[in-house]
Amino acid sequence: MALPPPNSHPPDRITKKPISRTIILLAGALGLGACLIVLLAGGILLAPRLIPGLARRAAVQPSAAAPMDQVGQPAEATPVPTRQPLPTETPPLPTPTEAPPPTATSTPVPPTAAVEPTQSPPDGGPGSFTSATFEDDFSSTSKNWLEEFDDISDIGYHEGGMYAITVKVPDYYVWVYPPLDFPPESDWVDIYTSFYARLLSEDGYFGIFCRYQDGDNNYEIAIRDGAYSIGKWVGGDYTPLTDPEWIDTPYTGAEYSQGFPYYTVGCIGDTISLEINGYGMDPVTDSTFSQGGLAVFATGGVTPDPLEGFYAKLLLDAFSASLP
Repeated sequence: MALPPPNSHPPDRITKKPISRTIILLAGALGLGACLIVLLAGGILLAPRLIPGLARRAAVQPSAAAPMDQVGQPAEATPVPTRQPLPTETPPLPTPTEAPPPTATSTPVPPTAAVEPTQSPPDGGPGSFTSATFEDDFSSTSKNWLEEFDDISDIGYHEGGMYAITVKVPDYYVWVYPPLDFPPESDWVDIYTSFYARLLSEDGYFGIFCRYQDGDNNYEIAIRDGAYSIGKWVGGDYTPLTDPEWIDTPYTGAEYSQGFPYYTVGCIGDTISLEINGYGMDPVTDSTFSQGGLAVFATGGVTPDPLEGFYAKLLLDAFSASLP
């Protein structure tokens, strides 16, 4: 009898082997995982309905990617309106200020020739000097008056803020030219001069030379204690223009102006005038000299001073001169 092939069984005797436990456990795990997936998907789908706030929060969260339009291109971002600040009270308008006037610019004007003044001389004494004025109160030596000391005279600044002309010899004229910064003397047609003065002398006198050409040609206005005189020198010869030569006046006394009477002399046109302490003396007229310089003089008498020996000492406390 033939033997059956190895490992073969008769059909009715083939038996099934039992399913391994490992396979059963793996199948169960797969089924449980599938259930968890189904539950998770359902939770995700139902979450917006169950928790409405979550959907709202998700809607306002910015996304990392820009939104796309219907054709797949980046959509234009819709600008988010920003909150405008509430209007505040309108600030007041600035007060208009007047604009400053434009600054004028000066255009250089070419120099023109100097014009000589044409104003007529004032009448009745000094009061409206308009052309040139010199003034000195002798409080300093800045005007540079002459200072000269010799055997005949002493001329210079004196203590007490004065200027002095001292004559040391009898019957002798000494004169000084004031340091006037006027045009040349030849142009001095009309001139006023005023001064406070006091003469220390027994018999000398003092005064003003006007229209002065030189020591021999000029007008002389002379003053002594209690009298005055006006005359002219022509070629060294003296001619009085007052009649009598010396006219008495009470206004030259030391009781006026604290011992220094105030004098004003005018040589205007053909008229020569003198005022003493504001009182006008009788003027004189003459046409011999029409222009010239100015000088202050003192004349010694014949009687010396008993203490100092001089024959005349003129003290000027202030002096001024003007061309009208």
